[in-house]
Amino acid sequence: MPTISAVINGRQVAREEVLAWEAARLPKAARKIGLPVPTGALPEQRIAFAESKLALGADEIRHRLLRNTRPADTTARLTTRLSSGRRTTSQCDLHVTNSTATEFVHWFTTTHRDDYTRTMIAANPDHFLIDTSPDGRQEVIETTGGSP
Repeated sequence: MPTISAVINGRQVAREEVLAWEAARLPKAARKIGLPVPTGALPEQRIAFAESKLALGADEIRHRLLRNTRPADTTARLTTRLSSGRRTTSQCDLHVTNSTATEFVHWFTTTHRDDYTRTMIAANPDHFLIDTSPDGRQEVIETTGGSP
């Protein structure tokens, strides 16, 4: 089983920090999508919350988050035009042990595997929808960087 550690903007982020952040974000994400906050320890909450989001289905998630996604789409289009091609990047490096880079990338990008959507939705409370069309294009609805 691979072990993953994160380095964000050059700073090693301890697993405990990631879990504390996730525990704080889960209730906020549940409120955003109109679902109850699951009870139990974080691993059980993560699974229950992912199952609740998946049970809603893609159309209901889009509907529930429309008040957020519509202005976000407009803002993204406007800022893209105003940026004149300039960008600011954020960087998160994942350091994976007990796996090769090729194996990890293959696992991460294999969208047709049975557990792909469930795994990606459960990976972060702010992942609401990951929908892959037959031509391979993905629609992702998530809160990034604590944005509204």
